[in-house]
Amino acid sequence: MAGKSKSSVTVKNRKPFAIAMLVVIAWFMITGIFGPLFGKLTSVQENNNSSFLPKGAEATKAADVIQTFSGKDSFNFPTLILFEGDVTPKTIAAVNDHLTKVGSVTLDGTSAKISDYLAPNQQITVFPSQDGKAILGNIPLDGNSIAKLLPNDKPVLPAIVEALRADIKPIADTNGLTHYVTGPGGLLGDLFGAFGTLDSTLLLTTLSVVAIILIIVYRSPILWIIPLLSAMFALSTAGGIVYLLAKNNIIDVDG
Repeated sequence: MAGKSKSSVTVKNRKPFAIAMLVVIAWFMITGIFGPLFGKLTSVQENNNSSFLPKGAEATKAADVIQTFSGKDSFNFPTLILFEGDVTPKTIAAVNDHLTKVGSVTLDGTSAKISDYLAPNQQITVFPSQDGKAILGNIPLDGNSIAKLLPNDKPVLPAIVEALRADIKPIADTNGLTHYVTGPGGLLGDLFGAFGTLDSTLLLTTLSVVAIILIIVYRSPILWIIPLLSAMFALSTAGGIVYLLAKNNIIDVDG
């Protein structure tokens, strides 16, 4: 009887441990699926003015009406490139020749090119200033195309702005010019890129502060890892689910 009782107690003690291990394994599997999607959450954000307002608001209705005048198929979204320095006919010709080939520049290591996002029936134009101290180039982007994602699921506009800066630097340095990517495209591209970096920085800072607090509270070099990991798993899983919902137009996410 004593042997049977001891065996029964051992089996009962193993059940909670087995259940706990199954829960841990399940959490790892779920986080492994949804966790990587959390980093793509900013790519499905809608940060236009109307996304912050109710659909029945007057400002939202006005924005919808204005959009009908700009055309549903495409609209020009200018990204300006400014060169400053000693401008000569030779410099203007060099800049103009270079910008006409900018469409072949690839984006963020993908097969996508800037030409894939240029506005149809629009040309890249170059304008020298009257005082001979600057050159302005206009890269007409298609507003609808740049709202999509690259093949690597990253936003298009920040990638275009970054690629333009890298591409025009050699021609600017060769001719002794300073260069800027500006206009609506440059402004919004930098804005989206800055917020994407801010999210990562804020998350790492928060994790560091919480880790220090947990170490002080638990007074253990190991125990603090458990609640921190559980919080990270919950955050990444929730973020992954929100990403899937937003990508499939079930919910709207703004910044």
